Amino acid sequence: MTDVLKALGATILLVAGCSGGPPVRSDLWRDQPYDPGSLDLPSAAASECPDRSRSRTATGFRLALPGEIDPAAAPLPRTEAERHVFHNLYETLVRIDCEGRLRVGLAATWQAYDGGRVWTFTLRDDARFWDGTPLGAIDVIASWRRAQDLCERRGEPSPFLLFDPRGPGLAPAGARELVIRLDVASDELPLALVHPALAVVGGPGGRGWLLGSGPCRPDSTTGGGALVLVPTPGHPDAPPWRRVEVLTDGGRDPREYLDIGADALVTREREVVAYYAGRRATRVEPLPWDRWYYLVAPAGPDADRLRWTAGWDRLELAREVVAQDAAPADFFPWEPAEGSCPAIPPPVAALGAPALPDADVRASRDADLVLWPGDDADAGRLAERLAAIAARPIGADPNVVSRGPLARPFPPGPGVAAEALAVPERDLTAHLQAARAGAVILPWPRRLPTPCGELARLLSLAEWLREAGLEPGPDTGKIPPGATAARPLDAAEPVRTLAIARRLERDRTVQPLIRTRAHLIHAPDLAGFGASFDGALELWSAGWQSR
Repeated sequence: MTDVLKALGATILLVAGCSGGPPVRSDLWRDQPYDPGSLDLPSAAASECPDRSRSRTATGFRLALPGEIDPAAAPLPRTEAERHVFHNLYETLVRIDCEGRLRVGLAATWQAYDGGRVWTFTLRDDARFWDGTPLGAIDVIASWRRAQDLCERRGEPSPFLLFDPRGPGLAPAGARELVIRLDVASDELPLALVHPALAVVGGPGGRGWLLGSGPCRPDSTTGGGALVLVPTPGHPDAPPWRRVEVLTDGGRDPREYLDIGADALVTREREVVAYYAGRRATRVEPLPWDRWYYLVAPAGPDADRLRWTAGWDRLELAREVVAQDAAPADFFPWEPAEGSCPAIPPPVAALGAPALPDADVRASRDADLVLWPGDDADAGRLAERLAAIAARPIGADPNVVSRGPLARPFPPGPGVAAEALAVPERDLTAHLQAARAGAVILPWPRRLPTPCGELARLLSLAEWLREAGLEPGPDTGKIPPGATAARPLDAAEPVRTLAIARRLERDRTVQPLIRTRAHLIHAPDLAGFGASFDGALELWSAGWQSR
């Protein structure tokens, strides 16, 4: 009888559970809206933001940009020209202007819930690709997963600091609503979504371009090799002009562009800026600082690190060595806010360091080499200067040949002289991961607006670099062979972001050298250019002054 009663009770409970009680809601988190406060960043100096205050007419103009443009590289730029063009063709969910203010992009609104652990982004009703196809939440997810693959193939640090785009934390909640669930609450998620790799791309759009949704689009009717941009119909930021012709350099002297028909020019060369600054018929406007150069000293004896990281002066490097408009660099463009860095993303996939290209170099000790990416002339100039300094004793008169514990024979011979060696850009990361050289000159384009985000990207380049920056604890793993164990944090270093940066500098693992920027040069009556936080031009607001 007891068994019968038990079975009957179980049956009653089962029936009640199926038909009686109210269904359990899966969106209870929406009942807990959360206000993360203002996400605006410290304003850039007024001199670093182009003037957007003038009225404009609808005629077009010609813009000259340095570097080549490969449509297949979109949306993550590799050249100066791609950086400016892609920014106008492809949209991120949010954007940050030159003055540090958070602006709408593809997303019209966003809201945090559950103390900052859940975020929703609602796309604009008029969000469409250039071909008129509606752009929805599933398109964003597909594009972000592609971005993760793209960065892995290029050896670029992951753009995802707070969540995994391939995991369950990213999901659509309707045709135009995207939900992001974080393992650790963050007030700054929107700031991490302005990485250029997270600009949304679609399928093939013709002439090698992937479809975008930005205020400008390539003109599909233009033949030949010229790139012409035209307004995107129906976009809320569609420009007033009819067309912009983009000129890329083919070995021409930039000082000739405005004399042969270009109306505006972007350049990083200090001599070109000085040349146009002396002409009354042009206007010169600096863009935000957007590229840092770091000296990274892989794990090794303290004496080797010392020889690379001492004896030079940042101001002298900025003024005398490089050809760009440059200034001495610190880790951060401004003091980071109180709080902790986001989780450091997984290290860049091991690329496998190839053999060094020269027989004499292969015979030398790794500690005698400073490597630099061969496509960056200023990285080469910095490497040559530091190699010359490293070849003499610390503190020695540069004009006197002498010997000491850090000296090298003079004249130098193969295998014993400090030497600067150019390697392909992708190979540079591979050599850095393998701690292959005594030092590496690392150009670092700015991708994220916060000091914390940039530092997290930097530490993810190599496992040994990550360990060098983090204090011992649950975040650290086994110290790789040859790496220097991290020292405990000082009690006077309460902010983790600053503590990591100070540790890297104090241990001579990473030294900021210089920061550089581009300049916009244009006819005086061509105005209205905007810029992003990373110096990318916003062409949609530009045009000729009304007469």
